[in-house]
Amino acid sequence: GRINQMSRTMFFMPAVTSGIATLTIWQYVFRSDKYGLLNSVLRLFNVGPLEFLSHPRYFMGIFVFLSIWGGCGMTMIFFLAGLKSINHEYYEAAAIDGANPLQRFFSITLPLLRPTILYVVTTGMIGSFQLFDMAYILGGGGLGMMGGPLDAALTPVLYLYYIGFTRQRIGQSSALAWMLFAIIIVVTLISLRAGKFNEDV
Repeated sequence: GRINQMSRTMFFMPAVTSGIATLTIWQYVFRSDKYGLLNSVLRLFNVGPLEFLSHPRYFMGIFVFLSIWGGCGMTMIFFLAGLKSINHEYYEAAAIDGANPLQRFFSITLPLLRPTILYVVTTGMIGSFQLFDMAYILGGGGLGMMGGPLDAALTPVLYLYYIGFTRQRIGQSSALAWMLFAIIIVVTLISLRAGKFNEDV
């Protein structure tokens, strides 16, 4: 019902809103001083202020959470499309044969979702290699810093940006970009090969 629609909207929101605007809001929420939204709430309970974006212990958890939340919207759409493409007659036939829900999941749903899973995993890995805006904003790139506390957010693309545009080492940055391109190609080929192997099996 309405709760289901609200949950879908919450998960899909990052896919239809500006990444910079969303990250700016989250940056305000997790601001490390007493003026941050979360620290303002914690102050009501005599807690904090906590250094969310300036301490590695908190920063990595926030970074991982926002990375997952930012990508779950499109992933949800892909899996919903994959589930709707499965013919329900398969489930009816399996139920008549006495298969329980767990058996139907592993024998019907999971095998028929392999192309969707392969696509989501491959694009997710490529996106993780290309992550820039979140690392730049949360890591303090706009404040003249890079990588956040202990370089926790120093992703490959952010490092390319730092080497090429901050340190003016264009040749080294170009070489690193080609290396990143080669790594992405290799990872993609391995994923495709693994998917083809699973289909053959």
